[in-house]
Amino acid sequence: MDSDKAKQKETEDWIVHIVDTINQYYAGRQVVLWGKYKASDNIRNKLKEKYGVEIAFYVDSDSKKIDNKQVFSADCLDGKSSEYYVVIPLAFYPSIKEKMIGGGYKNKIDYYYFSDCAVCQKDDYYEDAHGNKIIGGYQGLKFAFSGFGAAIQIGENVHFHDTSIYVHNHSKIVIGNESYFQNCKIFIEQGTKLEFGREVNLQESDIWIGEYADILVEKNVKIHGMQLFKTRWNISDNVRLKIGSQSILFYGYLYMAENSLLQIGREFSIGEGYHVALDRYTSITIGDDCMFSNDILLRCGDGHSIFDVVSGENINSTDEISKNRNIEIGSHVWVGMRAAVLYYTKIGDGSIVGAMSLVKGILPNNCIAAGVPAKVMRKDVSWSRENGTDNISECGYQYVNKTK
Repeated sequence: MDSDKAKQKETEDWIVHIVDTINQYYAGRQVVLWGKYKASDNIRNKLKEKYGVEIAFYVDSDSKKIDNKQVFSADCLDGKSSEYYVVIPLAFYPSIKEKMIGGGYKNKIDYYYFSDCAVCQKDDYYEDAHGNKIIGGYQGLKFAFSGFGAAIQIGENVHFHDTSIYVHNHSKIVIGNESYFQNCKIFIEQGTKLEFGREVNLQESDIWIGEYADILVEKNVKIHGMQLFKTRWNISDNVRLKIGSQSILFYGYLYMAENSLLQIGREFSIGEGYHVALDRYTSITIGDDCMFSNDILLRCGDGHSIFDVVSGENINSTDEISKNRNIEIGSHVWVGMRAAVLYYTKIGDGSIVGAMSLVKGILPNNCIAAGVPAKVMRKDVSWSRENGTDNISECGYQYVNKTK
């Protein structure tokens, strides 16, 4: 079995497990799924594919999700265990279990709640019957293991405020000491590795991480106001995202397609309203101590395909073309407000990009570039985060150089 097929099999393990359980216990009754979302639709499809069994309908206790077409009120289940077999692929909520028992349903015989399987619950340790574990204080954390054998290790002094984490099989999550979450939801797909170093501060953030992603965020990183599908991080399959220590990212959008790379050095800062998008097989690398203003655009692709009408060939977005559509930004680079940096760009250390400039090409070190397209306006410069300083050493001695 090749690696892609192996990964696909791992992704489907828990879906197949649920489908097999349904087939074992539903006994000719109508099958009902609690909650309509991606996982429940996958269960529906796999159940029909493997056993030819159709889902009758979905139910939910949230009135906002009930349309009385596909999704109905869970109240319709009461007293009808002889008619319905109910499948619940959600995080564990005591209210749902109470609803089932109160409606005359027996566990597994009449309903199957995948996440209702805790075997050990202590202040600093959780384990379920599927081999999933949480090591460290987890009180106040809403969590759902969609798979088997995953582990979350949470450091000391972590605070959770209305936080939800969805973890798929074979995930590795390490959350360092003194981390802080506020109203955060982190959705983690199959095989993902996510590491937060010490003192990470996430506020009002939804971070969705696609299948096989490898995420590393080092210590002292602060990420403010990230929200999926509003202002969001949308990270797809098999990507690499690395953010160096003492970096600050405010409210913005990050999209990473499969097999892309975003690597950011230490002491990086970027203001609100940024838009960073990486197409398949593209990369953005940013050095240490870079300062990006508000409304910055970084794009490693066109976002849509262009064809030659004579040959019928894609001329802008094949995998081979995309592999060369990268952005490389050196260390100690200052990018001004509303600047746009496009693929095929390389910016040398210590340079400055003026506000509202469009950069596509090569800029040397220690220069000022501005305009549309950006052109070198001045050479042999350096810059400091300190406004009004008279001491050039504030720029950092390693960045005080003549333009090459």
